[in-house]
Amino acid sequence: MPRFGERRLDDERLVEVAGKWTGHVPARGLRAGSRLRLHLQPVRVVTGRTTSTLWRTEGTPGDLTEVALFTGTAIRDVEPAGNHRLFLLVGTGADDADLYVTDGTPGGETRLRTLHLPGEMVGLGRTLLFSADGPGGEGEELWRSNGTPEGTVLVEDILPGPGGSRPHFLTVMEGVLYFVANDGTHGDEPWRSTGRASGTRLLKDVQPGPLGSTPLDLTAIQGTLFFTAETSGHGREPWLSQGTPESTRQVEDIAPGPASSVGLGRFTRSGWDVFFFADDGRTGLELWALPFRPADRCHDPRR
Repeated sequence: MPRFGERRLDDERLVEVAGKWTGHVPARGLRAGSRLRLHLQPVRVVTGRTTSTLWRTEGTPGDLTEVALFTGTAIRDVEPAGNHRLFLLVGTGADDADLYVTDGTPGGETRLRTLHLPGEMVGLGRTLLFSADGPGGEGEELWRSNGTPEGTVLVEDILPGPGGSRPHFLTVMEGVLYFVANDGTHGDEPWRSTGRASGTRLLKDVQPGPLGSTPLDLTAIQGTLFFTAETSGHGREPWLSQGTPESTRQVEDIAPGPASSVGLGRFTRSGWDVFFFADDGRTGLELWALPFRPADRCHDPRR
């Protein structure tokens, strides 16, 4: 068993939890540098050839508590929702996986339901929001779970029928979920949801008509949602929104006319600026900076 500080490589992806621990998970697990805390403690996933184990630690050498052991399968993804709740996606098949929740105590895991074609997961307070293909023929849509089997339900059938609206780029900002979906009328456009059907709606029809603007790289930075979108006459350019249709706008037409200035946005905040890569058609692909000083929120981000 790897101990604190050890870095052991095998045929799976190396990850780091809470900046201290290393572990291994299959393709859709933790990102490098991901931070997860359960009961204010780091957790880790170790996957062997026949088992997958979730561990909890207080961060001291030799202090490991086995939380859950899964035999003959693998923990594919984990997502916290609140300080005392961790959701796990468990399965080895290409199509189906079981959704579990744990309170961090040994044997404290509960199987919620089997998901078909599960996609992204994100915590919104103590609720898990995720995309999956429902059993009722809804296609891939937005779901939620409160940590109980009966509370794991469809949020909204955005595109009625088996096609599904394919929610993706799930991003939480100030208690609201933002994502990209296709309702069959507007094409791929930005949406917002409170986790309830009544609070799920199109954020803005950025590119009017059925083609959609195909937003990419949704990134929430201090109350502002950054993304890239493609529109007629402007190509793909950086956009931003404060969560209302009126505040959703193109930042600038960096490559004038129908040419696109950005591919992947990769918006990153540093100091008083948001950085991204763009090509204005004259200087090639370069690093650009957008001054970012939200009203009433000016504070030193280094504090």
